Amino acid sequence: MARAALGRALVASGGTVLAIGGATMLVSTVSMGVARAVVMEKKKKLAVSCEVCKGRAKLLCDVCAGECAVKYHPFQTLALNARTPYCVCAMCGGTGDQTCLNCLGEGVTYPS
Repeated sequence: MARAALGRALVASGGTVLAIGGATMLVSTVSMGVARAVVMEKKKKLAVSCEVCKGRAKLLCDVCAGECAVKYHPFQTLALNARTPYCVCAMCGGTGDQTCLNCLGEGVTYPS
């Protein structure tokens, strides 16, 4: 009988801890979401267009210059013909543009 009572007590305490933990997680998630929304709203009021990308959030790829491919041969000295194969640009992934590092792709910056 004592073992059954101990088992019920452990199950009840475990359920209580689980419920309190879940409630704490829910409250903190909601409060962090509200805080993030408030901060983003204030940032939007201060935002100015990025001077580097002119608000486009993207720049022309520095490596391929927007061509999306680069000439590449792993063993240039062993090439049998003069034709150099092309491969997809590793920097931009074949898109021809890169994310602006000044505004991190947002198109706007915030004065400090």
